[in-house]
Amino acid sequence: MHFSFEIMKKIYPSKTNLLSLLLFLIIPALVATASEMEEKAIYLVTMEGEPVAFRQAAATPSKRHKPLQYKMEQAKLLAKSHDQLLESNLDVESYQKVYSFHHIINGFAVHTTPAQVLLHKASLNAHSLGRLFIDNLVQAKRLESVPGVLTIEKDRRAKLMTTYTPQFLGIPQRVWPQAMAGAKYGGQGMLIGVIDTGIDPNHPSFACSEPPFPQNSTSDSCTASLFGSLSCQPGPLFPPGSCNGKIVSARFFARGAATTLPLNASRDFTPFDELGHGSHVASIAAGNWGVPAVVNGFMLAVYKALYPAGGNVADIVSAIDQAARDQVDVLVLSVGPDEPPEGIVSFMCILDIALLFARRAGIFVAQAAGNQGPAAATVSSFSPWAMGVAASTTGRVYVPTLLTGDAHRLPGVGLTAPTPGNGLFQFKLIAAKDAAVKNSLDSEECQFADALKPELVINSVVICSFSQGFLNGTSSLAAILDTAKALHFIGFIFIANPAYGDFVAHPLPFSVPGIMIPRVADAQVLMAYYENNTCRDERGAAISYRATGALTEGRHAFFSDDAPVVSRFSSRGPGVMDDQKNPADVLKPDILAPGAQIWAAWSSLGVSDPVLSGDDFALLSGTSMAAPHVAGVAALIKQLRPSWNPSMVASALSTTALKHDRRGLPLQSQGSDLYSSRPSTPFDHGAGMVNPEAALDPGLVFSAGNDLITHHSSTAIRLTMPSHVIEFEDYVNFLCALPNVTQALVRSSTGMKCDAESDRSPADLNLPSVTISALRGHQTVKRSVRNVAGKAETYLSSVRPPQPEVVEVSVHPEWFEIPGDGVQDLEIEFKVLQTSESFAFGEIVLTGSLNHVVRLPLAIRPIPIFPSVVSNSRESAGYLLDRSIIDQNPSLDRETSRFCCFLSWKTSAFRRFNRLWCCASLDRDIVLVGYQVVNLLQGMEAEFCSVRTTLSPSRYESGDEELSVLPRHTKVIVTGNNRTKSILVGLQGVVKKAVGLGGWHWLVLKNGVEVKLQRNALSVLEAPTGNEDDDDDIEYDNSFCSSSDLGDKDIDCSSLEFRKTTKPRVRHTKPWASFAKSSGRSSCQDTHTNGHKHQMRLNLAKLGTPTLWRYWRHFNLVNVNPKPTKEQLILGVQNHLLSQELDEMQVIMGFIHSAKRLKTLNP
Repeated sequence: MHFSFEIMKKIYPSKTNLLSLLLFLIIPALVATASEMEEKAIYLVTMEGEPVAFRQAAATPSKRHKPLQYKMEQAKLLAKSHDQLLESNLDVESYQKVYSFHHIINGFAVHTTPAQVLLHKASLNAHSLGRLFIDNLVQAKRLESVPGVLTIEKDRRAKLMTTYTPQFLGIPQRVWPQAMAGAKYGGQGMLIGVIDTGIDPNHPSFACSEPPFPQNSTSDSCTASLFGSLSCQPGPLFPPGSCNGKIVSARFFARGAATTLPLNASRDFTPFDELGHGSHVASIAAGNWGVPAVVNGFMLAVYKALYPAGGNVADIVSAIDQAARDQVDVLVLSVGPDEPPEGIVSFMCILDIALLFARRAGIFVAQAAGNQGPAAATVSSFSPWAMGVAASTTGRVYVPTLLTGDAHRLPGVGLTAPTPGNGLFQFKLIAAKDAAVKNSLDSEECQFADALKPELVINSVVICSFSQGFLNGTSSLAAILDTAKALHFIGFIFIANPAYGDFVAHPLPFSVPGIMIPRVADAQVLMAYYENNTCRDERGAAISYRATGALTEGRHAFFSDDAPVVSRFSSRGPGVMDDQKNPADVLKPDILAPGAQIWAAWSSLGVSDPVLSGDDFALLSGTSMAAPHVAGVAALIKQLRPSWNPSMVASALSTTALKHDRRGLPLQSQGSDLYSSRPSTPFDHGAGMVNPEAALDPGLVFSAGNDLITHHSSTAIRLTMPSHVIEFEDYVNFLCALPNVTQALVRSSTGMKCDAESDRSPADLNLPSVTISALRGHQTVKRSVRNVAGKAETYLSSVRPPQPEVVEVSVHPEWFEIPGDGVQDLEIEFKVLQTSESFAFGEIVLTGSLNHVVRLPLAIRPIPIFPSVVSNSRESAGYLLDRSIIDQNPSLDRETSRFCCFLSWKTSAFRRFNRLWCCASLDRDIVLVGYQVVNLLQGMEAEFCSVRTTLSPSRYESGDEELSVLPRHTKVIVTGNNRTKSILVGLQGVVKKAVGLGGWHWLVLKNGVEVKLQRNALSVLEAPTGNEDDDDDIEYDNSFCSSSDLGDKDIDCSSLEFRKTTKPRVRHTKPWASFAKSSGRSSCQDTHTNGHKHQMRLNLAKLGTPTLWRYWRHFNLVNVNPKPTKEQLILGVQNHLLSQELDEMQVIMGFIHSAKRLKTLNP
C-alpha cells in the first residue's frame, strides 16, 4: 500500500504521533545503513558471575562424586546465558558469537559492528523514538549497561615473540650435538601448556620413545599418561591418535582469526604446526630424551592460536581458558600483542585479566617479554602475575669469515660451508650491480637470476646488497639462494647498505656458501677494496675485476665466557601502566633466560614456505625461545614442591638469579649499535639470569598473600584456603591501589571488591623485587618472607644502595632468625637524597647462616614531591599552570583524580574520597611562585591533586618530604582572603608567634619558618639573617573564631589577637640574590615580592665571609670546625640549611583538626 503525506496526516493528526511514525520508518533504515558501512570487529565481553573453575559443586550425592559432569553442565549454562543476552540485545544477523569463555573467565567474544556494541534493543514506544533519533549514535544505551555485562574491550592483533621472518628461515639437515638438557630429569606428572602455532606430532622431540614413568612403574607406554586423554582435535596433518601420551591435549582456536584474517581451511584448522614456531617452543620446554629440552619427561598440552596470517587476542584468551580447564601446571605464552592496550591500564586488559585468573587457578605463566629492544619501555609483559622473560646470549657463536685479497678478515654471520679450500683459494669478487642486465631493477639485491649476466657471475663470489626490498618484505635471502644456485655462484656476500644502516642478522644455514656482513663499517672496507681493484670505463661501467675473496667454515660453534649478555632484540623495561608509557611499580622484565641462537624442533611438513620443507630443527632467536626455558624450570620446581603456589615458584626463580656472567663480571646488555654493549640493569635482565639449581633451594620465598595470611583477622579460616586463592586476593589489592583505577573497574574486572579501609601502595605487593616509579620524599615498603628450607636459619640483611646514590635504603630488622616454615615481616625504608627523572638501581641481599643467599633487586625513581606543571610563561601575577602538561596526564583530571591531597585553597578545602583527603578540583590557573616555594606552592594550590603515590597521614611521616628544602626562618607569603584567618586557627600548636596587620598575618612556625598569609599564594621574602631569636614566644588567642566548617564561608576573625612578648626583630641584609627584594620595612609590615625567579639551588658563594660566620656562630657550627675555610663555610651552611625540616604533615594535620574542631563548635 502506498501512503501519501496527506493521508498520513489524516490518520495521525497529532504532530507527535506523525513524527513518531516517520522516525519509526526512517530510523531502522538509517541504523541498518550505518551498520553496513561500519567495519566489523571482535569485541571481548566479560560478565558477572563466577566462572566454572571457581564454582563449588552442589553437596548432593549425585553431584559430589561427579565434579567433571557438574563443570560441563555449568559451562553449558554459561554459554546459553551468553547466547540469550546476545539474542535479546543485538539485531538478528548483525553479529556472530565467536567464543564463550566459561572456565576461568565468564564472558564471550562477539563479531559485530561498533553500532551493535553501543546499541541494543530496548522497549520503545512511539513517543520515545524522536529522542532516539537524536541520541542513538551519541548517547544510546550501551551494551555494557545491560545487566550482567561488566566490561567490553575491542580485540587486538597478536604476533609471535621471535625475531625470525619466513623469508630468512633456513634449517640444517641434521641435528648437531647439544648439551642443553644436562641430566635426565624425569618430570613425570607435570603438564606444560603451550599457546603458540601448534605442534608437529611426528617430530622425534614429541615421540613416545620411552616411558615417562620411573622404572618401578607398571606402565610401559606413555599412552598410559597420568592425564589420560584430555582433548585432541583431529585435522589436516593431525590425524586421530596424534596425542600419544607425550602430547596429551591438542586444540586449535581460529574463530577469532577466521573472522578478521584470510585463513586456509585445509591448512590452518588443525593443531598441526605449519609454521614451526610452536614446535620449537614446546621442544625447548619438554622435548624428549636425547633431544634438547629443559626437562625431558614432561607432558604437553598444545593450543594453536597463531597462524601464518596472524592472530587475535580472542583466540589466545579462549586458549588460556581451555588450558585452565585442562589443569596445566605451567603455561608458556610466546605470543601476544607487542604494545600496551589503548585507553586502559595495562593490567586491566582482558588478556592480562585472563592470566590473572589462570594464576588464581594455580597456573604458573612464563610470558615472552617481547622483541622490541633495546629501546626502553618496550616490554610487552605487564602484570606481576605473569613472569616476563628476557632473552640472553649463551656464549655459543658461529662466526664465518670473509678473507679478502688484501688480507682483511671481515667477520660475518651465517651457517655456511666454506668456499673450496676453506680460505686457501681466492675467487673473483663481483658486485651484482656490475653484472646487471641492462634496464634491470634492483639487481644489487640478487633476487632474480634473469637480472644478472651469467657469464660474469658464474664461479664468482657475488656481492649482494641490502636495500628497500628487504625493508618492505618483497626481498629475501631465500631468493638470493635460488639465484646463486641457478647461476652457479661460488658463493655470495650479503652486505649492509650505508643508506639503510646496520642490520641485525641471525645465523641461517645456507645451501650455497654465503656470509652476511651486517655492519656498514665492514661493508665499506670491503667495497673500498673492491673499487680499488676494479677498472671502469669513462661511463663508470666495470671492464675488469681484480678483487678476490674466500669464505671460511661457518658451521662450527665457538664458545666464549662473556655470556650471558642481554640480547639486543630483547624488550626493555620499565614496565608500563598504559599506552602513554607511564612507568608502573612492577619490575619488568622479571628474569633472563637463553633466547639467542637456540636449536630446537621444527615442523618438517610445514607448508608456509618451501624453504622449510623437510627441515627438523631450527636455530632461532627471540624471547619466545627464552620463555620456555623458564617454564621448564618452573615445572621442575612445582614437581618437587607441589604445595607451592605460582608466586612462590616465581620468587625462587628471581631471588636466586645470577647477576654475573661466566667470568664473574656484572651482566652486560647489547646496545643499539652492532657489537656494542653497556652495563645491564634490572630493566634489561630483571632479577638476573635464571639459575635452575639454586632455584630448587631458595631458602626464603616472597609469596603474594603472605601478609594476608599472617595479618588477617580471620587467619584460622584463611589458612584452610588454597594458597593460590589468597595469592589472587593480594593481586586484587594491588589493582585497588593503582592510581586512576576505580573500585568499580576492579570489581567489574575481577568480581571482587576493594578493601575500603586499605591504605596500601602498589609497591606493597609482596614481590621478590621493589620498584617505585615515583618516590616522593620518603616511603616505607612492606615485604614478607617464608622459610622453605625446612630448618631454622639466621639471616643478615645488607643493602647495595641504588646507583647513582640518590636514595637512602634501610631494612628492618637488619637481622632475624626464622624457624622452619616461619614467616618474617620486613620493612624497607626509602628516603630521597636527590631527585631525578631517571631510575636508580640497587639490591637488598639477605644472607643466611645455612648458605642461602636471597637477592631483591631495587628500581627507584626519586622525583620531586610535586611534579612540575608550572610553565615558563611569565605573567605579572606570577606563573601559569602549563595546561598542555595537565592535558597529557589523565591523572590531573579535575573531578576524576584519585590522587591524594590534604590541602586546597578552594571554598571546599577538604573533600573525603576513598578515605583520603583529596582536592575537590583543580580549577585555578594562576599561582604565584618564588624562590624554593615552587614545590610548596604547587602542593598547596594544585599539585597535591596530582601526586601519584597516595599520601595519607597513616602512610607518610612528616619532615622527610621535599618541603624540608625551606631553611629555618625562611619567610613565606601564604596569601588568601578572610578565609585564611580560619586556617590560621589550624596552626595552633605549630605557630611560634604571629602578628596580625590589616588583611594579612605574618607568623613564625615552631621550626622557624616565617610565613605571611594573603590572597592564595606563597612566596619567599627573605632568607635567614643569622640573628633570629629562637626564644620568642606568643600568646595565641583563637577563642573568638568559629565556623561550621573550614572554608564553608568567609570568616571574620578580625578580633583574633596575637600578643607579641619579645623585642622587635632586626632585619639584616638578605644573603640570596634570588629572593625578592625587600621594601625596607620591618618584617612585621606587608612586604610584597616582585620578579620571583624559578630557581632551585642556593647560591652561597655570593655571600661574604662575615655573613657566613654570623650564620656559623649563630647555629653553633663553630664547634664542628673552629677554623673553616670559606669553602668549608659554604658547605657547612649549605648542609645545615638543607637539614632544617618543615614539619609539613603536622601543619596539614593541624588544618584538618582545626576544620573538625570548628565544625564541632558550630554544628
